[in-house]
Amino acid sequence: MLSLLTALVLAPQVALADKVPPASYQLQLDAYDIGLRDYRFPSGLRIIFQQESSQPIVAITSAIDRGSEHDQEDMDGIAHVVEHLAFRAQHEEGGQVLPKNWDLIKQLGGTINASTSVDWTNYMTIAPVDSLIPLLRLEALRMVHGVRNVTQEHVTTEAEIARNELRMRYENAAVGSAWDALGAALFPSDHPYARSTIGSHETLGNLTLEKVQEYVEQNYRPEYFTIVVVGDLPLEESWPAILKAFEGHEDLFMAPDDAEAFRALETDREQIQFMDEWAPELQDYMVTEGAKPFTPRVDCGARAEPPAPTTQETARVKGMVDNETVVLAWSLPGGYCDDQPTMNMASSLLTNYIYQSLYPSWEYSKQDSALDGIGCFASADEYYTQMICFIEPSAGGGYASERLIEKAADALYLQWDQSQNANPYMKAFMDWNFNYAKMSSMASMLQSVDEVSTLGGRATATAMFTHFTGDPLYFSRNMNRVATLNHPEVQAMAKKYITRDRMVSVIVEPMDEEERQRREAAATASSRSEEVSQYHAATDANRYSSLYDEGVLNNENIANKTVTPELDNLHRFTLDNGLEVAVLPYGDAPLVRVALQMKGSGSMAEPFGINSLGEALYSTGSSSNERLLAVAGFMGKSSSGVSAAGSSGNVDALLNKVRWQVEDYSWYPAEKRLTINDWVKSSKKDGNPAYGDAPGNWARRLMYERLFPGHIMGEWNGPEDYEAMREWEMDTIKHWIHSKWRPGNAELYIVGKVDPAEVEASVRTYFDGWTFQGEGEPQVAADMPLPTQQPERNILIFDKPIATQSQLLMGCQVQVKDEIRDRAKALVVGDVLSEMVWRKLREEAGVTYGAGAYTMIEDGGTAFLVMSSLVQNDSVGFGVQTMFDLVAKGADGDVDSQAVANAKWSRAREYVLGQQSSAQMLNRLSGVGLDDISFFETYPEDLSQVSIDDFSPMLSTCEGQEVVTIVGPKDYAEAQLKELGLSYEVVDWVSMYEAQLSKKELKKYLKNKEKAAKKAESESSEG
Repeated sequence: MLSLLTALVLAPQVALADKVPPASYQLQLDAYDIGLRDYRFPSGLRIIFQQESSQPIVAITSAIDRGSEHDQEDMDGIAHVVEHLAFRAQHEEGGQVLPKNWDLIKQLGGTINASTSVDWTNYMTIAPVDSLIPLLRLEALRMVHGVRNVTQEHVTTEAEIARNELRMRYENAAVGSAWDALGAALFPSDHPYARSTIGSHETLGNLTLEKVQEYVEQNYRPEYFTIVVVGDLPLEESWPAILKAFEGHEDLFMAPDDAEAFRALETDREQIQFMDEWAPELQDYMVTEGAKPFTPRVDCGARAEPPAPTTQETARVKGMVDNETVVLAWSLPGGYCDDQPTMNMASSLLTNYIYQSLYPSWEYSKQDSALDGIGCFASADEYYTQMICFIEPSAGGGYASERLIEKAADALYLQWDQSQNANPYMKAFMDWNFNYAKMSSMASMLQSVDEVSTLGGRATATAMFTHFTGDPLYFSRNMNRVATLNHPEVQAMAKKYITRDRMVSVIVEPMDEEERQRREAAATASSRSEEVSQYHAATDANRYSSLYDEGVLNNENIANKTVTPELDNLHRFTLDNGLEVAVLPYGDAPLVRVALQMKGSGSMAEPFGINSLGEALYSTGSSSNERLLAVAGFMGKSSSGVSAAGSSGNVDALLNKVRWQVEDYSWYPAEKRLTINDWVKSSKKDGNPAYGDAPGNWARRLMYERLFPGHIMGEWNGPEDYEAMREWEMDTIKHWIHSKWRPGNAELYIVGKVDPAEVEASVRTYFDGWTFQGEGEPQVAADMPLPTQQPERNILIFDKPIATQSQLLMGCQVQVKDEIRDRAKALVVGDVLSEMVWRKLREEAGVTYGAGAYTMIEDGGTAFLVMSSLVQNDSVGFGVQTMFDLVAKGADGDVDSQAVANAKWSRAREYVLGQQSSAQMLNRLSGVGLDDISFFETYPEDLSQVSIDDFSPMLSTCEGQEVVTIVGPKDYAEAQLKELGLSYEVVDWVSMYEAQLSKKELKKYLKNKEKAAKKAESESSEG
């Protein structure tokens, strides 16, 4: 067993005022151990088990010591495409060809993801614990033949999908175009970090089945695998689980001679005797306590020094940015060593230092929203770490890009110049900056301890750390490192590596249509398949085949497989002031989470928008100076509630802090004018053609306006609505806020490692004195009413000529009779349609990286279906028609019965995954609400009873009444929709923007527009 937590010395905090009883803000950590068993086999394969029993689930991550640095020549991107193809593989067991891996894992109740980097590839799965053996066997089969039954057609289709991912993450992402330029400037041309992980349109066009199989044979070998299993399995059962999962493939972990001898045995008794004799030898490779010496992939004592930049000349690239955006980068030593927290801390601190250099308080006050964003982070890789900073100025932010780079470079000395310590003001700032970042890191790590059912959770963190360091003690090692980190270490690291002479820079310019056309031409020229471009890629006749006999997927088994929260120990009580409280002891991790949630919908407050304005004009808790970081905690407040999380030994501090957030009101009526001015300006800015996502913003507005005519869901505030707020009285605003934030309108949830009786006493201490602070009768919070009108079919095109992909979003109202009891029906309908659109647009056609659908039910029962995809521009019509066809099929009840059965089965099996961590359990409870807590009792039966007959009634208002928005080059969309005979409207969103402007603003806008057009024309003629 290993101890997770280390002692932290934090100074006690100043006592609070008498208004709210004080609490101790001295960190109290409950004991917590993570048990593990570590198998190190002669083949080089390593499998680690960690026990975690909060819910009957298991998480499996395989980290493979292979990534894009192992791509074959002229095949950049093949490692990434192999990662995709591994989910298309179909293995054969017992003479049976199994469903494809992504279908197989879904039917096992699993959720999957994977990623590829330069140095590694990983596969992540979470599922109910009874799927452990088959899922672990899939990992074994991944080493035996990772792409079994994959065809050339699959390779071609998946290469097209990778092209669409390239478009999405690089071409159409804000600064995605900068990555290649940064790599080329930081590293020599022959270094793998100078190449693109995802490849290019040209190299993706070179992929063949032969090369894919060759790559897998060379790289998917047991010596390159580290597998971590975390879940509800006693450690003593881990070894039998391995034997069962690897049955017939023992050579993956045994020495070859032993495996051959084992397989030659004919009887079970002989095999058992052999294993009994062989297993003791395993003790040479297995540890259950501590960490046995192991040769790590990263030798921290022999790391190469990061290279000097190949060039410091600033590169310029085109990207999806509103204004020229600066990206800075440095190369640092490789990751996974003791100084990685030092590098992480340096990146966190650097953000503040650069900001301070760019905009000292006296100078920033003269700027008008000078920055839209700034941030630095460290990306650790095996050979080197890259530290990257983004600086996104707003229009008229005060600096030209080149000057911005120089000013940022001037800030670097603040990071490491220890002479600054002589200045007491600067030293105080630097110390505060460091201590805040350090405590935030500690708190963040503590909050992640119980995250098993997230794909990037504990199994993945442990697998990646172990894979490169050889050390499985991820949490205790890193918490110790952060706890002992000191400021001089960070300064020394920065002084050596984060310097002006090691800095490279890229300026990302706003994309233009000429660059978009160039990129599309490159993609088209390198496409290898006419069939793909005509949407005739590989289909799967067995798509809805099942692992299970027909009798297994019956209603009784589906109901029995649905694991809902165990609420026998839920402790509920109501205070005299009306506050409803629920306390749920949960999990072994030393965490507690608190949420105070308001009832009703703020959007229903009259007049419309008063909730938002009210929330902007006050603050609470100003008399409370304590910081939850002192107890490894966080707090957040939204317009609908307050949440806090921290050490379970400090529940009093969390309750104290939450109570302060509903007390001690400080109103700022003088801010009303400034707030409204800012909102008016912001609403115009969101729709300004000078900003890259303006067409997307207009599309979102009009989607809901057309989808919900005459309903609160279709309303959005424009400049004139904000101007009208100036007439609202402060007393009216205050009355609504006090009406909402009162105990009779609130529910308090406490979930974590707590004693209910002790928590109830604390709740009464901190909340008995909470009262309605308004005057007169409080305003009653209302639920949203049901829509009374249906939309006509609308296809709205929003021209974005610079995009190499088009965003399709379809919405339609769906009918539910009971907001609670019909939730299962709505989920299954959404799941089936999501499966269908994903199959058509991604798996078969390869015209998108992703497609999906889901249903939403708002408070009060307003419900709608959403279907979306980001498709390549030449498939807009195909995508829209596919969505219409699938809605029509659903409305007619023309869906595959096996698809419905599989969706119900998967939904039943997956349900437990959403309640494993304390955060998930809190969300599950508060998402239902105490008034409807019986939902968990009825949900299994409701889910099991869903049938094809439910599709037509629910989708009766969908077919022919859909609203579709298309954001992309309109010439593509128009031509394709005309060919299909579909009516559409090109939204003149530029005119809609101009109509919002005052005469003075319009004159200035048109003048700038004319000036920009002349400049572009001049540059074009010069070119």
